[in-house]
Amino acid sequence: MRLLIRPGKAWRILAHGRPYSTAPPTSVASQRIYVSPHEHLDLTPRTAWDIVSAASALHADKVALICGVTHKQVTHREFVVSVKAIAVSLAQRGVTKGTVRKGTMTSAAFTDRLP
Repeated sequence: MRLLIRPGKAWRILAHGRPYSTAPPTSVASQRIYVSPHEHLDLTPRTAWDIVSAASALHADKVALICGVTHKQVTHREFVVSVKAIAVSLAQRGVTKGTVRKGTMTSAAFTDRLP
C-alpha cells in the first residue's frame, strides 16, 4: 500500500490553515458530528420531586395537569398532595430509598385505590 499524503500533512490539509494537531482526535467528544452552538450550562442535579415541589411553591393554585380524556384540571397543590399520598402508600408497602422496581401503570385512576 502506498500513501500519497503523509499522515501529518493530511491533518494540515484537513485543518484548512487553522491550528491543528498532527495526531488524530482521540476523544469521543472530538469525533461527534454535531456540536451545539450554545454554551455549556452547569446545572445542579435535581430530582423530579425537587422540580414538583418548587413549582408548587411558586404556583400552588395554578393548573399543573389536565387530563386528556376527562379534561379534569389538577392544581400544583393538588398534585403535591397526590404525590405525597402515593409516597406514603409505597412506604407502607415497604418501598424504601434504593428500592428499584420496573413496571407500568395501566390505569389513570390508580389513586382511587390508595389507602
